Amino acid sequence: MDDNAMIRKSLIKRIQWEALGMCCAGEAENGRQACEQIDRLRPDIVITDIKMPRADGFFAIRKARKSHPGLQFIVISGHDDFLYLKQSVQLQVLNYILKPIGTEELHETLRHAAEKIAQYREASSVQDTAHHYKALYHREKLENVFAQLLFSRMDHAAFKRLLQELSYPLDMPRCQVLLLNLPSDQTGDAPLSVELRREAEHAVERLCYPAKCLLLPVSRHVCAAVLNEPAEAELSPFLLSGVYDAVCRLAPELRGRLYLSCGGSMPVKSLFGAYYDALLQMLRRFLQDTGETRIFAPSEQTAAEQATGSFQSEFTVAFHLQMYEECKHILHRAMEKAVRQPETFVSALQRVMGTVNTCVTQQTGQPLFLRNAQELYLLQFASRKHFLQAVCGLLDSCKRSDATPDIGEQIVSYLYEHYTQPLTVQSLSELFHVNQIYLGQLIKKKTGRPFNALINSLRVDLAAQSMREHPDIPLKELAFSLGFVDAHYFTKVFKQHLGVTPSEYREKAKDRQ
Repeated sequence: MDDNAMIRKSLIKRIQWEALGMCCAGEAENGRQACEQIDRLRPDIVITDIKMPRADGFFAIRKARKSHPGLQFIVISGHDDFLYLKQSVQLQVLNYILKPIGTEELHETLRHAAEKIAQYREASSVQDTAHHYKALYHREKLENVFAQLLFSRMDHAAFKRLLQELSYPLDMPRCQVLLLNLPSDQTGDAPLSVELRREAEHAVERLCYPAKCLLLPVSRHVCAAVLNEPAEAELSPFLLSGVYDAVCRLAPELRGRLYLSCGGSMPVKSLFGAYYDALLQMLRRFLQDTGETRIFAPSEQTAAEQATGSFQSEFTVAFHLQMYEECKHILHRAMEKAVRQPETFVSALQRVMGTVNTCVTQQTGQPLFLRNAQELYLLQFASRKHFLQAVCGLLDSCKRSDATPDIGEQIVSYLYEHYTQPLTVQSLSELFHVNQIYLGQLIKKKTGRPFNALINSLRVDLAAQSMREHPDIPLKELAFSLGFVDAHYFTKVFKQHLGVTPSEYREKAKDRQ
């Protein structure tokens, strides 16, 4: 589909149809004509330009998706425009190829399209494929909306509008959040699969009727179950035990490894508060040494000043005097005191973590965690002991450091530590108080690669390692855990770096086992 007849003819002539096992079913000069051809010819693949008279390529993609959900679209364009690329990702376009078109890249994309079509047809023998893919796409968009609220504190009016557009209104007045936490040293950093999350949702809804539930990943170690309820009703310990048992029956390997916490019931407009309350409850698991308690529900909390005493001033002074061994002693004393006062433990832990982060940031310019992510940072650790070991290791690193690294080194070091998080140049510029353009130049100067190339390379290497160690891990879940927000983009980046698609790489990994 292109408004230039010469380009259409040239493209048809260049493609090795027979070698690919394909044929050209038709052509069109604009989006409206293409929609008519698609309805009449029912092709499997459409190659389209974007800018055309009467109706552009995006118009054709949107309209065709409604009646032909399995259709694979490949966009060709002479515009290296971020907005076009973003729109293509949102429409789940298979690939966005810039003109002049490379024949090999086009052929490889067509082969990939053939794989997608084969997967689509195989799935149709099991269930209604159109419904299946539409549901997957809808769920991905829904989870992204909730993630935006939890991470960026989206305005409630915008959040409510987006949910209405996705036909998922929070139409009951109250909400409550359950958190499922699997620490990193126990799970190999694999998130809960989409299938398990769906089954767990149904189990929770049966137990908490008439509430409805959405279970979504918020990090590599934490999933959040958002409950929308008709009235204020705190979940009883008995009911929470039922939820825990239901999830463990669905995945028996989680029993004895999974932690569950529950926040208080709040108005829907305070959903972030309900989520944060559940995070605070989960932090109480660091009170114990052996992990014997797996479920944490709300309890009254008081101020933490008595629990932490003069920790903040003592630690800050010792840190800036470079008395790092003394910092360790101060830290351990404060945590021992906090453990003896369970009712203030969570607040005390937050104060300790905030003080450590402030000191480290002031000296190195490199925060331990992104804004609003302190609790998620803590939940990667299996126990209080592991958390303390990590902080002491950090203090040892400060002790060994002869000089404070420059800002470029700090940024690159932070990238290497946090590349699986949804980082952007904008979020890094806010974190390090550096202009976005200058930040990009610093990264390229220090590493020899632009920001996107560097972070994608690190993610692909980790993806390959994960597939070698866990060949059965779902690719979409793997992509999400590595910071990719779109599975198609993950596939494209993976192939650019390693020359094969993730599916092909995974099959080879399975063959080697």
